[in-house]
Formats: sequence, structure tokens, C-alpha cells
Amino acid sequence: MIFLFSKSIKNQIQLVNQAINASINSLNLTKQLINELERVSGSFGTSMPGVGRTVNIPGIIGTYDGENMVTEKGQKFPVPQNYASKSELVYGDTLKRIEEGGGLVFKQVQRVKRLKVPGVLVKKEGRWAAVTSEGSYKVLDRTVEHFGFKEGQEVMAVVSENNKTAPFAAIEQLKKEESGAVLPKPEEEKKKAVSEEKKPAPAPAPAPVSVPVPAAKTKEAPKKEKPKAKKETKREESAMSLSEEKPKGGSSVALKDDDLR
Repeated sequence: MIFLFSKSIKNQIQLVNQAINASINSLNLTKQLINELERVSGSFGTSMPGVGRTVNIPGIIGTYDGENMVTEKGQKFPVPQNYASKSELVYGDTLKRIEEGGGLVFKQVQRVKRLKVPGVLVKKEGRWAAVTSEGSYKVLDRTVEHFGFKEGQEVMAVVSENNKTAPFAAIEQLKKEESGAVLPKPEEEKKKAVSEEKKPAPAPAPAPVSVPVPAAKTKEAPKKEKPKAKKETKREESAMSLSEEKPKGGSSVALKDDDLR
């Protein structure tokens, strides 16, 4: 009788252990489902109230501005670059500052819709930035150090789809099939713009000068000689010739009119 009683107790203990293990497995599965739901809800840029541990834990909520979490009242809480880089935070993401493990940590509550734009990594005034077709965006130094990016390297900038004018962006490595779709290197564009500015303005074309064309010389008509006076009459000529002749012996001879006829 005692043996049967002890055997039944052992069976009940085994059943209790099995029930406990089943409950633990069920809890673990529930946690995995919750984490998956949190990840999916964040990727679509929508929050799911009541789902996930972070939503129900009390804390301070704000939006990420590229460096800080800013609350509705304007309070700013610096966000560690390690966490922002690892989580690929984008300008406008909703964060919650909570107590965990005896310290204050940030948790991502809602993600904005993402837009990926290829660009080139540059350094402006000592800070890293990604220059894209949508504009220039500041990026985290820690992300550049983590990936080992260099100036002039092609990267993929991740910005808010609904706020492309935001000053900050996350960056990630550019895939091989995406390479070549980026902008020209900013240094080359800058040099090109400077060289174009230095080019002297083209001199205005000189006004056409009208050169007077000399008038064609016209041949002067040869001067007509005046017609010579008609020869004196035969009578006059004969008189003149006779007057000039002198008679032999030095004496002059008088002529009569009848001699001339």
C-alpha cells in the first residue's frame, strides 16, 4: 500500500515538471513572437500599441534628431553613437528612454519609412557627410569608423522618406550591383565649378567697321583739240610770201593788184 502511494506521488511530480517545462517553452515562444512583431512593426514605420515590452514600460518618449532624443517639451537627451549606429537610427525615429539593468537606456519604439539614396562620403569642416542627389546629410563618425569608410567612397544613405530635407542620415555599405549609380565625386564637381568661375568672360565681338570703297575711276574722255583756223585764202598766202622775198640787188619791188590776180 505504501509502495503504491509513493509511486503515485512520483508520477504526479513528473507531471508537474512536465507542465512547468511546457509553460516555460510557451513563454519563450511568446517572447519570440513579440520580438518579431516589434521588428516588423518598426520596419513599416507604424507603432502597435500594447505590443512589446518597451511600449508598456514607463519612460520618456522623444524623436531622434541625428544626435539627441528630443521630447515634446524640448528636452534633449544625447543618444550614444554606438547604439544609433548599430540600430541604424534615422532622423524622426521615435525612441523611449527607460530604466533597465540599473541604468538608463534607449529603446526604439517606432521607425519612420526609409528611403535609400546612393551618394559619396566627404568630410566637411571636420565632420563626415554623405552627398547625394537629394542633398547633403551629416552622418555619424562611429558608423564611418565601424565600416572603415574613406573619403570619396560610395555609400548608401538612409533617410526619412517623408522628410528628405533632414540634416542627418544613416549610412550603410553600397552593394556591388548598386555601385556606379552615385553622383560624381564632389571634389571633381567643385574643381569644375571653380575653373568655370575663373574663366575670363569672352570679349565682346568688335563692331563691324565700314571701310569706304574708293569710287571706280572713270576714264577721262580725251580732250578734243580745237580745230585749226582755216588756211588763209590763197590770196593772203601769196601776199605774205611775196612780201617776205627780197629782190636781187637790195631794191624792193612794188606789186600791183593786177600782178596778184
